[in-house]
Amino acid sequence: MKIIHVIKKLNNTELNKAGTNDSYVMVPKKLDVSDLFPEVNRTIEFIFKKNGDIIRVRHTAGTEKRIVGLGEFYRSNQVCAGDEILFERQILHGESRYYMDLKQKTRTLVLQKLREGFAI
Repeated sequence: MKIIHVIKKLNNTELNKAGTNDSYVMVPKKLDVSDLFPEVNRTIEFIFKKNGDIIRVRHTAGTEKRIVGLGEFYRSNQVCAGDEILFERQILHGESRYYMDLKQKTRTLVLQKLREGFAI
């Protein structure tokens, strides 16, 4: 079995809590996610490990690389800045299964730098 992981610590901009109109995961330009997302703009169904819900997301590439389609997931799970999201692809005998997990920082205070100061 081959397992591919991408883990990202989320910030308020990605969570649509900093004046943006989108909810996403920003993928660093140098990070190759083609093993996890074999095709750009193809919707993939991920299984949320916590409860088995199906989350449909896709990887976009342009001036920024993003994983999009996460707004409802963020809202229903009360995701906050500092929480970590995990995307996983398991490949066994040529078959792929996709999973997501969320590690929430319930006892952590996260400060995010803004132009005019900091946000909690």
